[in-house]
Amino acid sequence: MHCLSSTLRIKTPRGTSSAFVMDHGGHQWLVTARHVVDRIRGDEIEVLDATGVGHSNLRRLPEPAGTHQDVAVFRMWTEGLEFGTAFEAHLLEDISVVQDAYFLGFPNLGDGLAYVEPAKPLIKAAIVSGQAIDNAGTPVWLLDGMASGGFSGGPLIIEEKETGAYGVFAVVSGYVPDIPPVHGRMVEPPGAEPEPGRPQRGSVRGNTGVVIGFDIRHAVDAIEACW
Repeated sequence: MHCLSSTLRIKTPRGTSSAFVMDHGGHQWLVTARHVVDRIRGDEIEVLDATGVGHSNLRRLPEPAGTHQDVAVFRMWTEGLEFGTAFEAHLLEDISVVQDAYFLGFPNLGDGLAYVEPAKPLIKAAIVSGQAIDNAGTPVWLLDGMASGGFSGGPLIIEEKETGAYGVFAVVSGYVPDIPPVHGRMVEPPGAEPEPGRPQRGSVRGNTGVVIGFDIRHAVDAIEACW
């Protein structure tokens, strides 16, 4: 299944997260969430391909001026990189509420479990719930699904109605937190990376089971702005 081999683990000094390979304009690009790589140099980022081999020295594309979306794009190299067929961007307007969707990535499994195949992501089912507007005025997708630390930057995919193929329509940004008013220090899952909407100290972060995704159009816009 190309969805698995095109979803890659990304390592930074903050920990591990997710990324994916996307075809657009006859070229291949590496896409992840902006918060995963912000304020981190390219030589501090390592991407594992489908064979588990690490690659670094990535070249990040600048985001179009005035944008605040949680999406980052890197130029794709080809020598020595092993992965399957890259994702196609799903840019159609036919995504509907209660439509089935899936998201892939590399969540932290804790101390008691380890991936049998470290380069093969987990895949989880979700349902398109609707859309919202973030604090910067950017529309985001909301899905009914339980994401956790490490899924950020992975693809949200949906089945193309006409062809039956799966295309990526959004980038996993995080989840809507449930923040009960309790005393004490903020609690994060082990290995979780900072996410948009991070609560203040003095609260315990829960998970409402609502996944946040930024439309893949933002990645396409960043690519086309550099042509």
